[in-house]
Amino acid sequence: MRRRFLTAIAQVFSSGCNCSPEIRSDVTRSGSAGPLSWRGSGRWQHLGDDFISYQKPAPGKSSGDAGSAPSLFLFAASKPEQALLAIKNVAGMVSGGQTATEPRDFQGKKIYRIPLPNRGAQTGGAPAPATSIYCAASGGYVAMTTDSAILENYLRSAATPGKPLNATAGLVDAAQHVGGAGGGLFGYQNQRETMHTAFEAAKSSRRDAAAQMLAAQSNLFGLLYKSADFSLLPDYGKVSKYFYFSVYGGSANADGISYKAFAPRPPGLN
Repeated sequence: MRRRFLTAIAQVFSSGCNCSPEIRSDVTRSGSAGPLSWRGSGRWQHLGDDFISYQKPAPGKSSGDAGSAPSLFLFAASKPEQALLAIKNVAGMVSGGQTATEPRDFQGKKIYRIPLPNRGAQTGGAPAPATSIYCAASGGYVAMTTDSAILENYLRSAATPGKPLNATAGLVDAAQHVGGAGGGLFGYQNQRETMHTAFEAAKSSRRDAAAQMLAAQSNLFGLLYKSADFSLLPDYGKVSKYFYFSVYGGSANADGISYKAFAPRPPGLN
């Protein structure tokens, strides 16, 4: 899966962009009309097959803050520092040819910053805040994010590791309901946290411009927005016992794709 994905990216960039010599040197064709393949000496060979996505709750309480929830993406690599250089080159091309700034040192690791193009003005004419991609190599992974704080927390965890996810009570048993964690796709969601954010966003939606825009574009949400007063929702602490966590898992073979989801009974309801 990983090689087919990277091959597709390379075909797009090598045919439609002025790729850097470093990227072009990693791509060759096996024969005059053969399929695109990867050279054994290229930096891409260091990427593994493991990809992890982690997202924290949005910092604000309105529905417009949902898009600002900090996320971290991790790519496994046998030689993370070499793979980082390849990803950094492609990220620079995706960002409109922006070049990475000089890396800064953080606890013995180098953090690269790649500025993203300006997204234009926000609602009301105010300029959109500047955004950058931050990437670093640590712990056998290449980490990428648009939030430098979450990247720094990840780098700190190498010295002071926190509680592992598999230590969550009931997680191992729940994973078995979706085929285990080794099928190729596995996900975990702390619904107690996400629903807390959803409750706060719904209660403030009457004053939220983002919710008004969504109501104008969606008939179903528009009907709920006009007919329901979400400010009357109870305090989340009174209903939090109804939420716990959920897991999902997936696998693929010649017969198709399998996807399963499961949410265990919250212990507060036992």
